[in-house]
Amino acid sequence: MKAVGQREAEGVWLPWLWMLMGTLIWSVCCRPLPAFSKDATIISYAVHFQGSLEKLDLAAFRPFLDSVRLQPEGAVSLAQLRRRAQRDQQTLRRWLRSQGYYGCRVTFRVETEPGPVQLVFQVAPGTPYLFDAPRLDAPHLEDRVRKELLDALNATLPQGAPAVSKDILEADQRLLTALANNGYPLSRIAKRKVVVDHQVHRVRVFYTVDPGPKAFFGPLRIQGLESVSEEVIRTRIPWREGRLFDRRLVHEARNRLISLDLFSLVRFSLGHEVDAQGRLPVLLTVLERKHRTFRGGLSYATDTGPGAKIFWQHRNLRHRGDRLDVGATASPIKQKLHGTFLVRDYMRRNQSLQMDAGFLREDTDAYLSRAAHTLLSLRRDLGRGRRAAAGIGFRLASVDEDEDKSSFALLHAPVLFTLDTTDDLLDPASGQRLEIAMTPYWDLGDLSLAFSKLSARAGIYRDLLDDRRLILAFQASVGTILGAGRDAVPADIRFYTGGGGSIRGYDYQSVGPLKGTDPVGGRSFFVVNAEARWKITQRYGMVLFVDGGSAYADSLPDPSDTLRWGAGLGVRYYSPLGPFRIDVAFPLNPREDIDGAFQFYVSLGQAF
Repeated sequence: MKAVGQREAEGVWLPWLWMLMGTLIWSVCCRPLPAFSKDATIISYAVHFQGSLEKLDLAAFRPFLDSVRLQPEGAVSLAQLRRRAQRDQQTLRRWLRSQGYYGCRVTFRVETEPGPVQLVFQVAPGTPYLFDAPRLDAPHLEDRVRKELLDALNATLPQGAPAVSKDILEADQRLLTALANNGYPLSRIAKRKVVVDHQVHRVRVFYTVDPGPKAFFGPLRIQGLESVSEEVIRTRIPWREGRLFDRRLVHEARNRLISLDLFSLVRFSLGHEVDAQGRLPVLLTVLERKHRTFRGGLSYATDTGPGAKIFWQHRNLRHRGDRLDVGATASPIKQKLHGTFLVRDYMRRNQSLQMDAGFLREDTDAYLSRAAHTLLSLRRDLGRGRRAAAGIGFRLASVDEDEDKSSFALLHAPVLFTLDTTDDLLDPASGQRLEIAMTPYWDLGDLSLAFSKLSARAGIYRDLLDDRRLILAFQASVGTILGAGRDAVPADIRFYTGGGGSIRGYDYQSVGPLKGTDPVGGRSFFVVNAEARWKITQRYGMVLFVDGGSAYADSLPDPSDTLRWGAGLGVRYYSPLGPFRIDVAFPLNPREDIDGAFQFYVSLGQAF
């Protein structure tokens, strides 16, 4: 009976015990955490790095560390700061290994006395590890292809070079690219093994590649065309169906299509497998741009006054990419109306027939000219940024100079060669430009007058920091007129220097031979321009520039004549249409009673 009563008593009290325990647990769980109230003390701290840091670009990596990134917020406790330091310790080790320091050591300490809290990282990079010769396992490839793959590996991972991780990733891409250039676009890296030898401080990379099936170009399907003829695209495809696949030809085709200015999107996609004949289908997706463009612009210069221009273009006449341009320019000294019609692929690909016509009125201190001109020219794209043009034209002009009025009916035959390897038309950061022009003239109204005008211009651009933030730009121009005396050459065809297009800081056309204070032009000229362009932010930049040169009465520049130099400072606003520039220029060796104290220029685009 006692045992039974005891069980009954336990049965009565057991539920109450469970309820009491549950209440205690609930109260503990619901108790507010001692987390960080607004009144909690925030620990401010400084981060320092010690050790052999001379060869490390630690400044660029600091923002990726938690202790540095969160430093402005401080830490709520020393424990939290130590946790940040532990994470950064591992991050620093991974980064050092990626830079080739596989034997690195990183420690840290938190100093609380004296003064503010200091987090100190002790960095010991150790000896930099170097690449050993890479190894390639590709037994089923042709010897020629295998040699090209090894050459790509040795160029990217040269023996004795620092064993940097990004070079290994680049080697991956170069292997796949080399395979795709030799008929294996479906290849993959089956295995990559990186072996680190800590005794000799060497790193060797072993590659095993799976080339996949050898592929040939298959049928090309085009999608996205609306108004552009498919023939325009197919004539620019540099391969024929059945040719061994080469990715370089795909890149070339893309560049050719982009250069047409007809498409906002050009994308090639490859099939996932070859057919029974080993052919790989290719899909080209394009998105047509709006084919009509209307633009306008304003400019101002203290020597020429305000200016305005409007421009309209149609880039897809006849659905073949033919182009029509019509524009007008107006300023106090120049009014111009011009039109251009270009027939693309005239008689052959990369050759165009261009027809130009226009009217021009100029009223400068040197002359008053009214002229109409026409020109028919054949233009050819020679590849790699090279272009050539030759044509025949007619120019009818009336020129007033010093109260003398003359009329000219000039037949001319311009020849032009240009080279442009720059990376941007309006704002180049790298590359070169070269332009050589020669134009013989014959006056049909006075058969005794014949002369030739020659000019050359060369420019070079260098990106000093490889990030487009600091650019050095240099340009030199020279020209000569042969076959006639200066006074026989029409005043509006002679050479003039000075102003925003040549030597900033001097009045328009004012540097060179003068009659009183009025320019008369010359038969030769020489001009140099240099700029240092500093892009401070994504939108704003500054420019320091120096210009110098002169025009000369004779057909060759006279070394004894004084060169006029100008220098100044400019501001650039980088708009979506291109850099908007404001320049202030000062003459460095001004002529008394001729040159002003400064000149001011506002326009779109860099000076050169």
